Amino acid sequence: MLQYLDSKNYLLYEMDRKSFWAGVIQKGTRLERVKAPQNLGNQKAFTIQIEVTADRLVQKVRVGDQWKVLDTFCRGGPRFHPGQVRVSDQGNDEIAISDFQFLPK
Repeated sequence: MLQYLDSKNYLLYEMDRKSFWAGVIQKGTRLERVKAPQNLGNQKAFTIQIEVTADRLVQKVRVGDQWKVLDTFCRGGPRFHPGQVRVSDQGNDEIAISDFQFLPK
């Protein structure tokens, strides 16, 4: 979850080995923005990069030696606010975060 304001307002991203989903939760209503297939094969772990600027969010996944863009969300109106980032496990999967970096520009 990015731009998390409260339990009814945030940007939601879901990903597994087969697909990537991006949506907006606004006033408790779930709106789908992107649902795209991807092929991460049998990888047990993958590297994700999330780039947040005042007017754009970009999510990428590392595939071999290359970065593959999963989604680019540009803001046409007000700047993205400095909301919280949250990670949630919605099933029996395990999530581990390593080498987390915050690199302000």
